[in-house]
Amino acid sequence: PRDVRAWPPNPPPVRRSGRGGEAGRLSWGRGAWGSPYLYSVWMRHVKTWAGVELQGATAAAKHSANANMGRGGQAVALVLTAVGGAGSSSSDKTPLPEHEPVNVLGFDIGGLPENEQLMLCSFGVVGFHVVQGFLQELLVIEVFNRRYSSFITLLNFIGLAAMAFTARRLRGQTQREVPLLYHLFMSACTTTSVGLTYLSMRWLDYPTKTLFKSSRMLLTMAAGAILFRRAYTPLQWLSAAMILCGLALFTCGDAIVSSNFDAFGVMLIVGALAGEVAKAMTQERVLRRFPDARPTELIFYDNLLSGLWTAAITVSTGEASGGLRWMLDESHGYPPVLTLTATAAMVYVGYNGCSIVTSVVGHFGAVSAAMITTVRKAASILLSFILFPKPVSPLHVVGGLLFLAGLVFNKMKPAAPKEPVGIYRKSSEENVLA
Repeated sequence: PRDVRAWPPNPPPVRRSGRGGEAGRLSWGRGAWGSPYLYSVWMRHVKTWAGVELQGATAAAKHSANANMGRGGQAVALVLTAVGGAGSSSSDKTPLPEHEPVNVLGFDIGGLPENEQLMLCSFGVVGFHVVQGFLQELLVIEVFNRRYSSFITLLNFIGLAAMAFTARRLRGQTQREVPLLYHLFMSACTTTSVGLTYLSMRWLDYPTKTLFKSSRMLLTMAAGAILFRRAYTPLQWLSAAMILCGLALFTCGDAIVSSNFDAFGVMLIVGALAGEVAKAMTQERVLRRFPDARPTELIFYDNLLSGLWTAAITVSTGEASGGLRWMLDESHGYPPVLTLTATAAMVYVGYNGCSIVTSVVGHFGAVSAAMITTVRKAASILLSFILFPKPVSPLHVVGGLLFLAGLVFNKMKPAAPKEPVGIYRKSSEENVLA
C-alpha cells in the first residue's frame, strides 16, 4: 500500500480542552496535526480506512505536541505513545492487537478462524465426554460390578483434587479467597451429588442416569418459581414439560426391559440432582460476593473436602478395604493396572471436557455450548447402547427423542443480557466450573 503518512484523511472535529483551562472548544485545521490528541484520532482513522500498520510516533512529534498543548500535551502524549509505539525511531512498528486466547489441552487456538475454533472445541467436548462416559460405565458396571460406589467416588475426588492442585501451582495461585465455611457447604453438596449418582447406577443403567442428570433445569425452575417467585416464558414451560414426559417414557422403558431397574435408584438420582442444584446456587452467590475467587480454588477445595467426606463414609462402611481388595483381585478379569489407568483417564478427560465447555461459553455463548453438550449427551447414550448391549424398547426411542427436543427448545428462549459474575471475569483457560 501507499505511504499512509502522505495521505492524512480529514478527521472529524474533536472536543478537547483549550489553553487556559477552557473546556469544550473544537480544534480544526491549522495546527491540528501538532496536537497529540488529534494525531491519535488521525492514526485510528487511518488504521481503519487504510488497513495497514502505521509507523510509531517520533520524538519530534511528541516535542511538537508538548509545545502546542503544554501540560495537557504531556498527559495525552502517553496516549500517543500507546497508540504509535514507545520507540523514538520512525521504524518502530505499532504492535497488532493480540487475539483472545482459546486454550484446548494447553494449546492456544485463538489465532484460527472462529468457525475452526468452534469445530475443534465441539470435537473436544464430544470426544472427551463420550470417553468419560464409556470409562465410567466400564468401571462402575463391568469392573466393580455395580458395587463399592463410595470407593469409586473417592478415587474420582482424589484425581480431580490432584489436577486442580497442579493447575494452581503452575499458575502461582496459593492464596484462598473464599472463607472455608463456604467450601465446606459446597463440598457437602458435591459429596451428596456425586456419591448418590454413582450409587444410583447400582439400580439404573448409564443412559437413564445420564437423562436424569441432564434434567437439572426442572428442579432449577421449580426452586425459582417457588422460592424466588421467578417468572418463566411459555416456551420454557413447554420445554420443561417435554423433558419431563421424555424422562418418564424413557424410565418406563427401562423399567420394562431392564432386570436391574429399581425405583430406589430414581430416588437416589433425584437426591443427587437436589445436591447439584444447591451447590450451583451457592456457587453463584460465592462468585458474586468474592469476585477475586479463582475457579481452580473452588475446584481444588471442593474436591479435596469432598474427598475427606467420602473417605470418612468409605472407611466407616468398610467399602475402603473391600473396594481395594476387589481392585487388586484379578479374578474378575481386570488387572489393577488397567483399573487405575481407566480411573485416571476418566478424571483427566472429564476435567479437560469441562474446561473446553467453559471456553465455548466464554467465546461463543451459552447457546452454542448447550447445543454441543446436547449432542454429547445423545452420543454418550447411543454409544452406551452399542458398546454395552442392553435391551431397547420403543419407549426408549420416543422418550429419548422427546427429551432431547425439550433441551433444544429450552435453549431457543431469548437470553437477556446481564453482567457476568466472578467466574466469567476470568480467562477461559481458568473458567472450568460452568
